[in-house]
Amino acid sequence: MQNCLEITVGSDDTLTASITTGKSFFKVLEVVVYNLVLQPVDPVLPPSHFQWIWDEIEAQRSDGARPVIVTAGQRVHVGIAVWVPIHTAPPGAFTGTFVLQGMSLAKTLLLQATCSAIDGHA
Repeated sequence: MQNCLEITVGSDDTLTASITTGKSFFKVLEVVVYNLVLQPVDPVLPPSHFQWIWDEIEAQRSDGARPVIVTAGQRVHVGIAVWVPIHTAPPGAFTGTFVLQGMSLAKTLLLQATCSAIDGHA
């Protein structure tokens, strides 16, 4: 699985994830929504100099088949897998298209992968 998209949502929305071309080889495995929480880092500096980081706390998860409801400021990660059964594609590059769609958000990604030649007699 490859994490193909990470985005912070700008407004409340309901998002759907889909592969629009290349469905025979590409699959949305997961859409994970995170709340961003500001967390203190163990201080290396004196107590008056706090350091903070944004931590992602999982809020919900989908297999991509059902929509996810997001609120402004949440972070969305999309994981996509490539599966090419033997002898279903010639060696070389192939492509697909991924779409994350909501009412106020639309992201389209071109997916690219390469099928290596496999010698079935070796």
